[in-house]
Amino acid sequence: MTWYNDFRQISTEFIAHDGMVNTSTTPKIQYSYADGSSNQTRPTSVTYPDGRQIDFDYGTSGGIDDSLSRVQQMLDGATTLVEYRYLGAGTPVQISYPQPDVTMDLWDETEETYAGLDRFGRVKDVRWRDLSAGIDLSRIEYGYDRASNRTWRENLSDPNREHDWLYAYDGLHRLSSAERGQLNSGHTAITGDQFNQCWSLDPTGNWKGFQQDDNADGTADLIQTRTANAVNEITGITNTTGATWATPTYDLNGNTTTNPRPDLGTNATMTATFDAWNRLRKLVDDATSATLLENTFDGRNFRITATEGANPTRHYYFTDDWQCVEERTGTATTPERQHVWGIRYIDDLLLREPSHRHLNHAQRAPLPPCRRQLEHHCNRQRQRQRPRALRIHPLRCHHVLRPRLHSAIRQQLRHPLHLHQPRMDTGRGLVLLPQPLVRRDAGAV
Repeated sequence: MTWYNDFRQISTEFIAHDGMVNTSTTPKIQYSYADGSSNQTRPTSVTYPDGRQIDFDYGTSGGIDDSLSRVQQMLDGATTLVEYRYLGAGTPVQISYPQPDVTMDLWDETEETYAGLDRFGRVKDVRWRDLSAGIDLSRIEYGYDRASNRTWRENLSDPNREHDWLYAYDGLHRLSSAERGQLNSGHTAITGDQFNQCWSLDPTGNWKGFQQDDNADGTADLIQTRTANAVNEITGITNTTGATWATPTYDLNGNTTTNPRPDLGTNATMTATFDAWNRLRKLVDDATSATLLENTFDGRNFRITATEGANPTRHYYFTDDWQCVEERTGTATTPERQHVWGIRYIDDLLLREPSHRHLNHAQRAPLPPCRRQLEHHCNRQRQRQRPRALRIHPLRCHHVLRPRLHSAIRQQLRHPLHLHQPRMDTGRGLVLLPQPLVRRDAGAV
């Protein structure tokens, strides 16, 4: 159930996962706005189901941020979580996190220039800086061709220089190969090759062939040929090298009902059950008949509960922007996790608090410095990992999961994402296969 204010803005969302809404006891997310007296109705705060309030501050009255209704900082009580500086009307180019004393910088404090952006506004140099020490914790540079396809990615913060990427495209600007290792000085070739993949595609973008070399020794560890039908569903996967994959099957709506699980052995599969709205309700391991996952959804098509095997049911509480702000387990009435989101895009996670740090709102003290969390994240980027190289178009989702797409995702994901093939979703206990690259309901792109 949703309540609105006089300006037709959502003021309260009651989120009942079982039964009818009780406005006294049902968990709710509340939104506050300027009252319009200054010709503004901008958001001022969001309150979580447990009472935690995150405030939006627009700076000095009459200042440029206030006049343009640009969020200058976000606060959790008296604690400043993040501060923003902008390019133009609303593009953040310097994002500071006071607690860990870290800044994500696309500006570099140089007058009238933005070191992190090229002349076309494309991100070319992302720096996460330790301001006190004056060093980069993480720095990644990007290059593009004339069609704005990303052609290389250089990880300057990797001491072993093993996680640079070089990309190639066919005549239709579709990714045809990806190599990982160390880029040469001209960004035209990889030296010390660590891993590579390549694709051949049919005219509508379905995979015809795929090869993967896990250690870049010149011998492919996986060689596949694939076939697809007229509605771009996979009809055959043949391996000449590597583990044998089962062939997916689909229902009449195009949902993948039989999913290969090559990580579990030759021809291993899972069976997926979808409801009338094409939402994944149940996932079963065909070898053991064990239920791996059961989901429920609300009327917005947001997944509100998930039960993985014998684990307690996990409850999710989303804002109307499809951002999960709180998770609870079993019958608990207090959060097991909470998330605070920034304003840059829908996946701009500022803070996640696990259960061992949770207090009631009245008990909550200013958060301790979290530099170690960022350093751990940066160190993980530097470690040797299997790369991620399966591209996913933002409007061509996986068959297995069909989340609601937010306009901000479509704006941010203009270039292909690169994910490991096959991708293991540890939170759901399943392997995600790419949906054929042209959706039956969207036509060719």
